[in-house]
Amino acid sequence: ILTEQARKHSHERYKLFAVEYHRGERATDGHYLTDVFHPGLQGWLRYDDSHVHVVTSSQVMNSSAEKLTPYLLFYRRGD
Repeated sequence: ILTEQARKHSHERYKLFAVEYHRGERATDGHYLTDVFHPGLQGWLRYDDSHVHVVTSSQVMNSSAEKLTPYLLFYRRGD
């Protein structure tokens, strides 16, 4: 049973804007990197230590092809 206020918010949309990945066999070792959606570029950037480069949305959504495990997903509520 939802309150009236909860029902108003039940149809809000959220958009993925960042993904933190882990590459490695165990959480205690390996490597972490992050993809972030850049609204000014209308595209994704990959931050890997001191390296930053453009990646496609397909690369973000199909991380298993690069042996990356999504670790944290960040969403922003849409307008």
